[in-house]
Amino acid sequence: SSITDQVIAMLRDENLNEKDLLIAEQIAGNLDDQGYLTIDPELISDRLGIEANRVLGIMKKIRHSDAPGLASQNVQQCLMAQLQVYEISDLSSQIIDKCFEDFINKRYDTIKSKLKCDNKALKEALNIISQLNPNPRSMIEEVELGKETIIPDIIIEKLNNNWNIVINDSNQPDLYLSENYLK
Repeated sequence: SSITDQVIAMLRDENLNEKDLLIAEQIAGNLDDQGYLTIDPELISDRLGIEANRVLGIMKKIRHSDAPGLASQNVQQCLMAQLQVYEISDLSSQIIDKCFEDFINKRYDTIKSKLKCDNKALKEALNIISQLNPNPRSMIEEVELGKETIIPDIIIEKLNNNWNIVINDSNQPDLYLSENYLK
């Protein structure tokens, strides 16, 4: 099913009227590959001849649906929606809401002084943020795109100058690397 069908299905409990469904369809039809609304919401309100606040209201409903962050206008809005929906960490929410520039520029001392938190709390909050999904469209199964999710056998990422290797399949045999390759 299409992204539009998925969005409408996610809003079924909202008891939307015809005009609201039309707004939702317009929003869904203008989402980019990652699920962000890249056009100005006022273009939708102008096109449909309705007030901009109504469009923003439907965008918020979509953002706080089963695919949290979908129909966000930027990464900050996307992460904030996920933190609100999952209700996991007040400190993480404050970091994204009040210290986003400091966060993306890794100014952690500034965040600690602004939000009056210690190293341990900050580390936990950053860990939670790192697990959020900046690509909300990936949470939706879209048949029409024919995109199959590829799950890697091994995930290798660099964290704090150390390589972190995660084997995704517990059925995989133990992996050993020769000293030559490690060098």
